[in-house]
Amino acid sequence: MSDIEPRSQVSRNGVKGVGALAGGVGLVVLSLLGPVLGLIAGGLLTVVGFSLTGSKPDRTAGALTAAAGIVTVVSGLSRVLHFLPNLSWLMWIPGVALIGAGAWSLIKFFRGVRSRS
Repeated sequence: MSDIEPRSQVSRNGVKGVGALAGGVGLVVLSLLGPVLGLIAGGLLTVVGFSLTGSKPDRTAGALTAAAGIVTVVSGLSRVLHFLPNLSWLMWIPGVALIGAGAWSLIKFFRGVRSRS
């Protein structure tokens, strides 16, 4: 018989899963819209990611979010500054990575919910 996961861990997995999934879909959509929105979103992702690295349970999620933000900023800069090569395809990488991380967190969330019932 499996152990019952604490409620705080189950809810944390659910929130991280929904947030990462929404962020990944948002990055994929932003890659199609324009560079300025990509720069803003990348800056916000980087700040949020670095703020999450302060707490031990959220350190991995924070590092992944910060890395996604940095890659998004680089991708947006390559579209604004014309002397850099066009790296707009880079924004797809963190988008897909965040979608995968969100799916994994949601799987852990549903396993936790099932262990609690």
